[in-house]
Amino acid sequence: MYSLFSLPFWRQVLTNLLPPKRFPFDPTAPSIIVPVTLTNHSKVATISMVLDTGASYVVIRPSLAQALNLDLDSTTLDISTASGSASAASTTIPQITVLDCTCLRVPTIITHLPEDTGADGLLGLSFLNGYHLNINFTHHYLTLK
Repeated sequence: MYSLFSLPFWRQVLTNLLPPKRFPFDPTAPSIIVPVTLTNHSKVATISMVLDTGASYVVIRPSLAQALNLDLDSTTLDISTASGSASAASTTIPQITVLDCTCLRVPTIITHLPEDTGADGLLGLSFLNGYHLNINFTHHYLTLK
């Protein structure tokens, strides 16, 4: 719980009062692609991710996990994908930021993605479930708050 006199308390109050940032997307594209910043201590990467409400987790490529120097969890997960079942490594990304929304300690799957994905990863529910996502197909923008 925050103190009434703390900066995080007032930052949260102001965040809730301000309208969410609108992010335009191309309605003719096969997927909605959003810019995402991943942070692991001093390692930072800003990448493109497919907004995927059907994915339970954030998903990144092994090369990105290596570039961010992420520690792998000791267990692997059995995952189901459009191309079948597989085992995948998992990790926790210390910080992910999307459209001014930041989430800490985000469970993430590390696996190879098809080259035609059009992005460096998938933004799944392990990030999105903490936010209100609005996709306005009529006016071609989304908001995240």
